[in-house]
Amino acid sequence: MKRTACLVFLMLTLATATASAASLFETIGSPDLMHPFNLRVIGLGPESAYYNPALLIGQKDQIKLGFGMSAGEMNIAYMSKDPGYNVPGEIRERNSNLITKAGPDISREDTRYTPLPTEDLINRQRGGYDPDFLNFYTLLGGSMSWFDGWLAAALYIELPASQLTGQVPYYPDERDQFFGNSLHFELLGDRLESFHMVAALAGKVGDWLSLGIGATVGVQAVADIGVYVADASNPEYLLFDPSIDVHALPLLAPHFGFVITPIEDLQITGTLHLPNLNFDFDLDVDIQVRGFDDLYDTDPNDPTKHEKWLNAGLRTNYGNDPLRFALGVRYTFPEIKGWRIGLMANALYTMWSTYRDRHAEKPLDDWHDTIKPAFGVNVASEEREFGLDWTYHMSPVPPQTGRSNYVDNDRVAVALGYTEYFKFEKFTLAGGVSVQTQVLIKETTTKTRVEYDDSTDAPYNSVVDEYPELTDAEGDVYPGSIGFQTNNPGYPGYWTRGIIFGSGIYVKFIF
Repeated sequence: MKRTACLVFLMLTLATATASAASLFETIGSPDLMHPFNLRVIGLGPESAYYNPALLIGQKDQIKLGFGMSAGEMNIAYMSKDPGYNVPGEIRERNSNLITKAGPDISREDTRYTPLPTEDLINRQRGGYDPDFLNFYTLLGGSMSWFDGWLAAALYIELPASQLTGQVPYYPDERDQFFGNSLHFELLGDRLESFHMVAALAGKVGDWLSLGIGATVGVQAVADIGVYVADASNPEYLLFDPSIDVHALPLLAPHFGFVITPIEDLQITGTLHLPNLNFDFDLDVDIQVRGFDDLYDTDPNDPTKHEKWLNAGLRTNYGNDPLRFALGVRYTFPEIKGWRIGLMANALYTMWSTYRDRHAEKPLDDWHDTIKPAFGVNVASEEREFGLDWTYHMSPVPPQTGRSNYVDNDRVAVALGYTEYFKFEKFTLAGGVSVQTQVLIKETTTKTRVEYDDSTDAPYNSVVDEYPELTDAEGDVYPGSIGFQTNNPGYPGYWTRGIIFGSGIYVKFIF
C-alpha cells in the first residue's frame, strides 16, 4: 500500500509538471531545509533528485510537503549625472543612418543605436525598477526504493505562489533607455520566480559506491507572428496573426551524482550538472506596412525583386545556469549519549564564463568561473535534528566600469534548521523549519568613458558616446555632437548592496 501511494503521488505530480530551472535551487537552495547549501553532500529527502541523485540510496520511502519564502531588501543607488552628458534634443533632426551601427558585420563592442533625447525617454528618471522582492513557494516531493534499497527514484517540484513562471527582460547597457532605463540584479529577480521540477533515478553499485542520474526540463517557445500596419501614423490599426509552438524536450538537461563510502561514517560525493535554461523564446516577425514598400528587403540575387514584408527576429532566454560540478565530503563521529555529530563541506565550480544573459548575449567582459565553498554541522538523535550551514558566493561578474551594467555582489550566507521526528507504529511523521540570511557585500562601480579627441586607448568595454561628432554638408560640426553624451542608466556610476532572507517549513510521511 505504501509503495502504491508513493507511485500515485509521483505520477500525479509528474502529470502537472511542464517546466523547470535550477536558479532558485542554486541561489536559495531548498528554503525549507536545514542544510540548503550542503544538499550535494547530505541526503535529507526527495530534493536529492536535483542536488545529488546518488544520495537517494539509503533513504526511506517518503512523501513531502513544504512551504518556503524568499525576500530581498535590495539597493541600487545611482550616482548623480551631469546634465552636460545628456543626449540633446537636436538629435531628433539628425540622420539616424549616420549614428546607428548595427548588423552581422558589426562587432558587439562597436554596436550603437541612435538614442532618444534624454528629455524624451519614457522613463526619464533612472532607476524606476524596484529590485526588492517577496516570493512564496510550495514544495512537493516523493521518493521510493526497490530491491532492498539497491534502486531508488524521486521527483521534486517547486511551485511559486505568485505565478507559474516569471521573465523580466532588460538590456544591460544603454539600450535599456528605450524601456525601463534601470539596472537589475542579474542573478536574482525572475530567476527566483520560476516553476521547478526534477526527476531522478539512483542505483547501488556495491557496498561502497552509489550512482545517480536526474534531469531538469525547460520550455522552449517558438513564435511566428505576421503583422499588418494599415496606417503607420496610428498604432491602433494593426492586425496580428501569431503562430506559437511550445516544446519541452529540446531543453532537457541531465545531471549526475555519485557517493563513495570508503570507510564507515565517511562519504565522498560528486555531482555534474549540465547547462540548462528555464525558458527559451524565439520570435520571428513579418511586418507589412502600407505605403512603405521601399522599406522591404531586396533579394541580393535579384535587385528588382522585393520581399513583401519586413522581417525581424529575436531570441531571449531565462534562468541560464552554466555547467556545474562539485565535490564534497561528510564525516559523522561515533554516537555519544544518543547524539551523532556530522561535519560536511563541498565546493561548487560553475563555468560562468559561458553565461548568456536574457537576450541570449554573451557579456562583453568575460565573466569568471567561480568556486563556491560551503560548510555545515549536523547534530542528530532519534527524535530530533539540528543543522547549521555557511557559504560564500563569489560574484562571477568583473568590475562593470564600462558599457555593461550586470549587477551582482559577493554574498555571505548562513542557515539554521531544526527537524522533529514523531514515530508511529507503521510510519514516521517529521516536521522541520529552516531560516537563512544572505548579505550582499557593498559594491561601488564608477564608469569609464572615451572623451572626444581622447588620444588614449579606450577600454574594450567602455561607455558608448551615443551622439558621435557629426558635420553638415558644409563641414560644420553640429554643436550638440561635441563631447560625450549617453543615456546609459549606469553612467556615471552606482553602488549596490542588499540582504536576502529565506525561510520554510515542511512535513513529511516516512514509511
